[in-house]
Amino acid sequence: MGHLSYTSEEIGQRGEKFYNEKLRAFIDTPANLGKRLSLDIATGDYEIDDDAVAAALRLLKRNPEATLYGIRIGQDCVYSFGSLLSETKQ
Repeated sequence: MGHLSYTSEEIGQRGEKFYNEKLRAFIDTPANLGKRLSLDIATGDYEIDDDAVAAALRLLKRNPEATLYGIRIGQDCVYSFGSLLSETKQ
């Protein structure tokens, strides 16, 4: 389901672009590898946590109208079955 102002595709594109251009250089570290990032694509505000829901809830508490984009830091997907995760190619 998309956000009222953005389609799911737009949220993904905007979130990925913002992350790659403004956050990746200092967030994608060994200490954060595998943690979840929740990003408000409208403001650039974000939270990092081991738990994706906890990160999103903290962000939504500050801004209930946030448009959220989420990723698993340093990996190609947020969730996987088994051991299929791989590191993101830079």
